[in-house]
Amino acid sequence: MLLNFWIFSADPKKSRNGICLGLLAAGWFITFFYSVPQHRKLEQGFELQAHRKLLISNWLRVASWGALCVFLFGKSF
Repeated sequence: MLLNFWIFSADPKKSRNGICLGLLAAGWFITFFYSVPQHRKLEQGFELQAHRKLLISNWLRVASWGALCVFLFGKSF
């Protein structure tokens, strides 16, 4: 959550805020509405389809957070 506050306070260019917000929203949306239900299914017992969906959602989350990091820190190095 601290990263969320830092993004919007540290970025003086307003156009970047929209992109960052979209990437953050994508990461949190995937987590809460896709990954959490798959975890709940797996709590009941192993299910191959839930496991595969969870793996896909994890890669989507990695992609959204990775894109956010590249977008934020790519020009600073």
